[in-house]
Parts: sequence; C-alpha cells; structure tokens
Amino acid sequence: MKNNITSHKTLERQLQRLSLSNDILPTKIEEWKTLLNSINTSYHEADQDKYILERSSEIAAHEMMVSNNRLKEAQQIAKIGYFSYELETNRTYYSDEFYTLFGIPSNTPPPTFEQVLSMVHKEDQAAFVSDFKNAKNNSVSIENEFRLRTPHNPYRWYQLIFYPVLEDNKIIKKITGIAMDITNRKQAEENIASLNQQLVSSARKAGMADVATSMLHNVGNILNSANVGLSLICESYDHSIVNKILTVLEMMKDNQQNLNIYLFNDEKGKLILPYLISAYEDFNKEVSKNHAEIKNLVTHLNHIREIIDMQQNISGKSTLVETISLKETIDTALKMSTHKLGTDIIQIEKIYDAHDIIQTDKSKLLQILVNLLQNAKDAIFSNEHPNNKKISITVRKEDNNKIKLLISDSGIGIDPKDKIKIFSFGFTKKEGGHGYGLHASALFAKELGGSLELESEGIGKGATFTLSLPLNTLHEKSIQP
Repeated sequence: MKNNITSHKTLERQLQRLSLSNDILPTKIEEWKTLLNSINTSYHEADQDKYILERSSEIAAHEMMVSNNRLKEAQQIAKIGYFSYELETNRTYYSDEFYTLFGIPSNTPPPTFEQVLSMVHKEDQAAFVSDFKNAKNNSVSIENEFRLRTPHNPYRWYQLIFYPVLEDNKIIKKITGIAMDITNRKQAEENIASLNQQLVSSARKAGMADVATSMLHNVGNILNSANVGLSLICESYDHSIVNKILTVLEMMKDNQQNLNIYLFNDEKGKLILPYLISAYEDFNKEVSKNHAEIKNLVTHLNHIREIIDMQQNISGKSTLVETISLKETIDTALKMSTHKLGTDIIQIEKIYDAHDIIQTDKSKLLQILVNLLQNAKDAIFSNEHPNNKKISITVRKEDNNKIKLLISDSGIGIDPKDKIKIFSFGFTKKEGGHGYGLHASALFAKELGGSLELESEGIGKGATFTLSLPLNTLHEKSIQP
C-alpha cells in the first residue's frame, strides 16, 4: 500500500528494525503484535526521557534558587549590594540588598544614575562622576569611598567599585559593581585618629615637661655653683680684714692728739703700721678673690640666660650656632664647676689637640660639659679608694671632620649591666638624683650632630664619656637624611 504521508522518525526506526516500510503493512498477526509492542516500548522510553528532563530542570531550578538565596544571605551579612548599568539602554538593576543599604523601598522602580548621584554628598559628587567615567572610558576597575544620603538617615560612608563588562569585540556594554556600607569602619578610623591626636598631644606635653625638667636640672646645677660663690663672698665679708682695719682706725682716732708719739713710742701703737702694711696685702688678695667670684657669678647668670633662650625654641633646632674655642669653653665649664669639683682635692688634667675652633651651640655644649664634670666628681667621691682623685679632659681631632672630647675619671665606675640604661630618662644611681643630666646631655649631643658614649671596665675602675662633635654643626645637620 502506497502512502505519501511522512512517518514519525520514531515509527520509521521501528519499521526498519522489523524490516518493514510505511508502504507495506504487516500480513501476520504476530508481525502486528511485534510492531505495536515495539512502538509502545519506544513511547515508554520517550516518556522516561521526558520525565528525566523535566526532573533535571526542576532540580536545576531548585539549586539555582538555593544559590540565589545563599548569595542574597551573603550580601545581607556582608552588607554588600550589587548593581549594573547598561550603557545602551540606560537601564539599571540593583540587588535586594542594594535597596536595603540605601533605604529604598523594594517596590519602587530602580533609581537612575542621576537619582543615585543626587544622593551623593556634594563634596563627593565630582569624584563619583569622574570614577564612573574613568571606568567607562578606560575599561578599568575603580574603587573609592563616598558619602551617600539615605531617605531616613543622615549621610553614611559607602565603598563603591565600578567594574566595566566587555563583550567579545571589547566594547563596554555595561558597568557593574558593588556598594558596601563602611560607616562603622570610618567611625572607628575617626576614633583611632582622635586617639592618635590625643597621644601626640600627650607626648608633646610629656616632651615639654622633659625639656622643662632638663632645663631646670641644668639651671639648678649652675645655681648651686652660684650659691657656693655667693657663700664664699659673704663669708669673705663676714671675716673681712676691713673690720680689723676699722678697729685700728678707732685706736688711732682715740690717740689722734699725740698720734706721732703713740705710733712710735706706745707698745700697741708700734704694731699699727706693720699691721696696716700686712693688711694691705691681705686686702688686695681678698679683693682679687671676690672679684673672681663675682666674674664667675656673671658667667653663671649669662649661662642661665642662654639656657632659657635656647629652651624657648621647643622645636629643638638650634639657632645659636657660633664659632667658639673648645679650650675656652672647657675652661668656662671648669670655672662653673670649680667649687663643686673641689679642685683642691681632685687633680684636673687637660690634654688638647692643636685643633681648637669649632662651630656649634655653645650653650648646649656647656650644659653637656657641666653635667659630665659634675658626674665625674660624684663618681670620684663615691669611690672607696681615697688616692688618685683625677679627672682627665682630652680633645683630639678625628679624620672625618669630627672632634672627640673625652672626660675620664678615677671614680666608682659603671656596672656593665647598667651601661645600656645610663642615658635613659630618669635612670640614676645617685642618692637624691633625678636621672635628667646624662639623658639631656645625650639629647643635646644628638641635636649638635654628634653623639655621647660611655666606656667603663666595671665597678671601681672609673669611666670615660666620649663626646663626638662635628667641626660645623649646621653643615652636619644639612647633610643628614
């Protein structure tokens, strides 16, 4: 039987399997049964494939829904919203969390780029537009922080990332990105910045207190020497020979009627002229001694004035650099410390290099020298061995345009475990000491472009402080990095 109707492909496969065609019908009942059974099996298999396909679609849809829910939960936890902006259609898409972040009702249409821009703080709008254009025109990912206003809240801080999406022909089709609320982080940063500012302020006050303490310590050293000088002058006038001369003058006044006879014939009168001659010599010595003490007092007062002038510049930059003689400066420091050192007991040895002139801050150098000499004296009198009380002052020039000034003493020495702490603020081994002098001296040495170091072989073996200074303090500071 000829039939022009096109058969279904499944039917054609069954006919071919049974060696039949759509033009010839089976002639036997068994052939019909076989054909119908084969067709039934094929349709059953097709139903199974359809069921599997539908089931697979349901599973895939469920898994996608689970993934979307997880992504949504992750965005909610991290407070991150996703957005995309299609350049050709000017359409925008925002994730649910984006709406939540900015307090926009989820049933409202997606805000346009212009509407989002209106939410940005005025001070940040220019940067917002610039970053967007940069991502669009240069195909680069841009990240920045902006302040945006939400409908029910004041401005909050958000971190935005603009990410360009390119097609195969490398044409940007849309800008995607994320927005993350970082207000808490920014507030924490502000709190940290505030705490840092408080710390800086506290450190500055502590530094000012340190400077004031150092200044008072150095002024105190000078005032102690000045008080000793004043005490000697007062003692000199209390026991002055002038009082004795006044007594002699009273005797001469009482005998002025017969003064000639009294001076040459009276037993007491004969003593007056030799006594006056001797008193004249003693008086000259006393005047010279008092004059020297007064000069020392003037030097002390001038040094106090220099310390105050220097400490008024809290920045620590010395503006008092001058050309000075090391020998003269050392002698001045010795004069300022003479009574404290007890030079009638302690031997002072000076060994000077031929080079003597340097450019430095004389006031700071004097403070260092006075502190070192005072410590040397204290160390010597703390030593149990009474012999060999000696302070040596050595000055020598180094090859690297530096001067080294060494002050060695035969004092108690330094315990090796204390050497690392000797210049620390507040560290002292002296009873009633404050631990300011050596600390301040080390700082002054650094400000002068040099350094202060200590060497000691141990307890009872003395100590040597080495002060290294550049020949020109200003030049040394100018070449430091």
